[in-house]
Amino acid sequence: MYLVLMLQTRLVKQAETGPAHMLPSATIVIFGIFAVQWLLVLYGPRSQRPRRWVIVTHLATQTALALLPLLVFGNDWYPVVGGFLAGSMLLLLRPPLSWLMVALVTAGEGLLRYHQGWSAVDVSFCVVATVNTGIAMYAITRLSGFVRELHATRAQFAAAAAARERLEAAGSLRAVLGAALTRVEELSRRARDLLPVDPAAARDDLDEVARTSRQAATDVRSIVGALQGPSRRRERPGRVTQSRLAWTILVIMTVGFAAEQVINVHAGSGGSGRATAAAGAVAAAISALMLRHTSTLLRRKTPRFGAWTLAAQVLLVFGPFALFGPEWATMACLATGSVLLVSRGRRAWIMFALTIAAWCVPALWASHGLLFYLYTCAISVQIGVVVYALYRLPMLAREVDVARERLARMAALHERLRISRDVHDLLGLGLSTITVKAELARRLVTVDPVRAAEEIGELADLAERSRAEARAVAADDRALALRDEAVSARAALAAAGADVHVDLPDETELPPSSPVDGVLAAVLRESVTNVLRHAHPEHCAVTVTAQAGVVRLTVHNDGVIPPSFTGSDPGSGKGLSNLTARTGALGGSLSAGTDGKGGFTLVAEVPLAAGTGTRDVPRHMTDSPLPFRV
Repeated sequence: MYLVLMLQTRLVKQAETGPAHMLPSATIVIFGIFAVQWLLVLYGPRSQRPRRWVIVTHLATQTALALLPLLVFGNDWYPVVGGFLAGSMLLLLRPPLSWLMVALVTAGEGLLRYHQGWSAVDVSFCVVATVNTGIAMYAITRLSGFVRELHATRAQFAAAAAARERLEAAGSLRAVLGAALTRVEELSRRARDLLPVDPAAARDDLDEVARTSRQAATDVRSIVGALQGPSRRRERPGRVTQSRLAWTILVIMTVGFAAEQVINVHAGSGGSGRATAAAGAVAAAISALMLRHTSTLLRRKTPRFGAWTLAAQVLLVFGPFALFGPEWATMACLATGSVLLVSRGRRAWIMFALTIAAWCVPALWASHGLLFYLYTCAISVQIGVVVYALYRLPMLAREVDVARERLARMAALHERLRISRDVHDLLGLGLSTITVKAELARRLVTVDPVRAAEEIGELADLAERSRAEARAVAADDRALALRDEAVSARAALAAAGADVHVDLPDETELPPSSPVDGVLAAVLRESVTNVLRHAHPEHCAVTVTAQAGVVRLTVHNDGVIPPSFTGSDPGSGKGLSNLTARTGALGGSLSAGTDGKGGFTLVAEVPLAAGTGTRDVPRHMTDSPLPFRV
């Protein structure tokens, strides 16, 4: 919109000041200049800087388009296009080189105009217009590019937050479980070596293994509780500071446009000092009100007495028109900008249009010509749009940044819940099995030394595997398989003295790599953990059937310990809620409860089609779709 309005003002000004015979050729050149600038806006610097040859080609083309018309058309060429070149240099070059080149472009524009015979007042106006155009072009392009970068990096920002949670969880697991599991492995191997020569010492080591594994299980529950609580807020470096850039540009542009009006009045009054001083005082008051509105709003506050200060600014703009004449006409641009800032919603644009229309009334009464009306209206709308953009783009950048941080917090929370769930489900069975096997091996030391040695050897292997699983939880690469878990379940339950019956379907009925297989593996692992924790089973049956497109896992055990002895009910922990969430993610269901006769049954049903559809479903135990859309 800014470019289109500027294009209109350049064409109108060329038609007003230049001869009619050169208007078609000048129009073609002006369109070419704007086309090059439009390419920079569309394909220019976004998230990455363009290559060097692109920068050189673009700046060389713009330099040629800025200089050649001056050589061809001479004094009849009015459009000041050095501002586009200055804006492109600010966008494409690095400071301080960019600012040095802008100074050279501005000085060169003024020297060329002076060499062509322009008066000092006109040269000053040309220099100020070049700076204003370059600054406006740079600010709008830079701020809009910044908003686009914020949009583009939302997913990466959320992924970084999730990765940070994984790193912290990995550190916690290493600190809490690493030493415990290493100690379990060392004690187990030492107990196996001491078993033939000193059974009493081996028994003491196994007692220590059982105590260590129980304490590790308690620590795991502490980690799960901490992960399910709120995470601490972090101050992210590199906060959005684009409001400062917008404020700086607004100050430069406001002062620049006020200076242009004073220069116009000075030239129109024949150099009258009184008229120039009066214009300077009124322009300073208008600029001060303009900057008051913008500075307050950029601080996200509402201007006090905003309606009165806006009315005062409009009166200061409209009132001096009769005194200063048409040279004061374009001062309406600062009033239109304030109208858009102080007003809100649809009313702002209605008042904006009324301000433009009201400005045309005295201009029409004075009969300054059609081109004058077109130029005045276009420049007023153009600067109003620039002022509004310099206010709205920082606000939009702040809104996008807040939304991006909220998305990152949601991703971090989801990752914490995912890790807490997997810590509970993955490590719970391993630590419970270590405890059971340590107690079993201790009883077998004097009864069956050979069997005791086998159990002790499995203890060391189980501790090593539990360490690997702890690392896998934080690394987000742990996949469970139902058949592997069935083997582990049989070994753990047999170590507890239970008679185990396992019935699994063929791989053709339930593919090992399907999401359904992974979820049922997690359900089986948690079920066995609960059996070891809340029962002294004599019999346990694990049955998996696939019928009518539904896979059903049933785990039944006896020997449930009454809650009065354990202090907790088998279905009161976090494990079953985790499993309910897993099965629910695939469109399944889970139910569990006692039968009143010392037995406990868990049933999980998952549609087999959940593993073959196109929905985003968790393929691994540690995978889960985000609870929101990016």
